Amino acid sequence: MKAAVHRGWISLKSAASTRDTKAILEECERGEDYAKAKYGEAMRQDLPPAVRELVERQYKGVVANHDRIRDLRNQYRT
Repeated sequence: MKAAVHRGWISLKSAASTRDTKAILEECERGEDYAKAKYGEAMRQDLPPAVRELVERQYKGVVANHDRIRDLRNQYRT
């Protein structure tokens, strides 16, 4: 996981250095895709009710963030 985060950071840093807004948003979306997938995996686990509630609430936030970044990226594609 540390390697994936590091690769994402390097890609984001590279995109930021070129000041390419679309590339930055694409890298952010890739990070949100990763978080969304991991939360999806967690949601498929047998979790205690209190933990499940917390994970579900956080998952909804991740999805909202992902969708907002996706929408911003789509604005810069046009």
